[in-house]
Amino acid sequence: QKRQMIPMKNNSDIRNILVLTFLFLLSIIPLGFLTDASRDTFAYAPLPNTDYASPDLDLEYEALENMADYILVESDIAEYSSEREIPEGSTAESLLDSILEEYGLNEENFSFFYRNTFTQEIYIYNPDTLFTAASTVKVPVNMLYYDAVNSGERTPEDGLPYNASATDTEGDGSTPYDYRPGSLVPLSYLMEESIVCSDNTANNIMIQNLGGVSAYRHMMLKYSDNTYPDAFFASNKLCADFSFDVINYLYEHSSAYTPLLEYMKEAAPGTFLQKYIDLDLFPVAHKYGDYDGCLHDYGIVYTPAPFLIGVFTDHVSNAEDLIGVIGETYLNYTLSVAEPTYVRISVVPAS
Repeated sequence: QKRQMIPMKNNSDIRNILVLTFLFLLSIIPLGFLTDASRDTFAYAPLPNTDYASPDLDLEYEALENMADYILVESDIAEYSSEREIPEGSTAESLLDSILEEYGLNEENFSFFYRNTFTQEIYIYNPDTLFTAASTVKVPVNMLYYDAVNSGERTPEDGLPYNASATDTEGDGSTPYDYRPGSLVPLSYLMEESIVCSDNTANNIMIQNLGGVSAYRHMMLKYSDNTYPDAFFASNKLCADFSFDVINYLYEHSSAYTPLLEYMKEAAPGTFLQKYIDLDLFPVAHKYGDYDGCLHDYGIVYTPAPFLIGVFTDHVSNAEDLIGVIGETYLNYTLSVAEPTYVRISVVPAS
């Protein structure tokens, strides 16, 4: 019985089949790899607008609903030179434990929060102790006014009555010199002065026009789901837990507070959290507070996936420098965690 012979294809046919097979494999391998990635881990990732290899990008963010639509691109961020070594296997908590021991800090004089928006690691130390808030309260006060502007209740051109009791010439700022008690002060002026210059008079005018201390402090609860003791509503007190909620809300709703975030980047340049951070690479939107031995700072550090941080101290020696050291430490810690940048396949530049 004769075996039927199968005719061989010519060389060009074989070559075409091999090429097509190779191209097919190339197309599915990266997609398969990304499809297996954890959606929980990569809930949010930065999307660069134009430059695909620069650490000082103007970043946008969006949810990664389908990992197969994205590919990993290399970033220059790994080339950032860190002067503070982060021990392998560190966590936000273990790093802070070392700082607490080194500087003799405890729950009576220190509190802290951190959130990595890439890994979603959150750590809050001493969340409930109330400290004198000093000027850190100016962030939620401003947020209340931005909410009013965004809802159409107010406009930036609105004039707020300036009562003489709001005058505070001990702090920085120009409000007592640019306006007289009894005049109307533009809301836009007060918003900028209270953040960029930490103008106490401007902030006092804003608080008075919200109905006073108790009124505005109850209004601020919209930024937190937690409950707070009576002392929280009676005077200018804040805790790490509430402060985290404020900055977290600000970050999650950034588009509603764009001018505020820009003012926070301008405020107190090169001090507190900004002190040891290269602001050309990593802008820092922050608001410090300094009153009667209480020094604080909290805000957002714009690494490729930003992190939120707050440091609150009560009669701690060299507190401003300590806050700067902590800011730099957690910058390096954040950068030590794998932070790949994902971009849509459709916008990857041709090689």
